[in-house]
Amino acid sequence: MRLAIGGGCLIFHLKHDVLYLELLSQLFGTIDLLEWIAWVVDELTAGEDARRAGFLYEFFMDEKLDINAETAAAHRCHG
Repeated sequence: MRLAIGGGCLIFHLKHDVLYLELLSQLFGTIDLLEWIAWVVDELTAGEDARRAGFLYEFFMDEKLDINAETAAAHRCHG
């Protein structure tokens, strides 16, 4: 799953740049919730970067991502 904004750019930003929290907040507001969940589930194998991105999304959007073992397994079967 690829985000319309380019998930690789987001991962690079999380790893190597000073986080611009206002920019991330605005970015998260433009991404569809289901697209975001699918991307985070796909990127979970990438480790802490996906978890960090998921945490930041939940923090800025004040919305819990419904990601659990069943969600991840179902997505992998259909994705």
